[in-house]
Amino acid sequence: MDTKKILAFNVNHLTDARFFAAVGAAFIFFDGNQPPSRWIEYFSMMEWIEGGNFGFSFDYLPDEMTLSELSENGIKFILLPSESLIKPLDGLTVFSRGSSMFSSNILIQNLNEITSQTELYWFIASEKITTHDLDHLKSHTNVGLAFEGTPESLVGVKDFDTLDQIIENWQF
Repeated sequence: MDTKKILAFNVNHLTDARFFAAVGAAFIFFDGNQPPSRWIEYFSMMEWIEGGNFGFSFDYLPDEMTLSELSENGIKFILLPSESLIKPLDGLTVFSRGSSMFSSNILIQNLNEITSQTELYWFIASEKITTHDLDHLKSHTNVGLAFEGTPESLVGVKDFDTLDQIIENWQF
């Protein structure tokens, strides 16, 4: 895995989705915890945004019918809590969140049986990370950064300065 990978989860508006697509996020997971009526907006966003592998993140284990509906709408990836381990459906890769024993940060691990290599994404809580910590993470070849979607200040307005700085330091 390229050490420059970025993952975004619990994205729930176009501003975050566009930002993470623009910085080349490997995965963008929309917030599946929202009512299914919001999912129509997410499906539309996927049509407006180029790049990225789109998926849905859940804090619970969705039923088979929900997973089939997502797959039918072009979703190829889902992100579940670590205790919700299920076998991937045809055409649907399941990721799992798990706590690291080294800190309160979260590791994201691909559970698809086809994948021969584990992909780990370090969750950047509150967009705070020191340059020393970032350099340490860069030294690992199998680590990417994970960011959780956050609310907008106003519709279409959000300050990405801190996040831009972290991503710029990560990618260069």
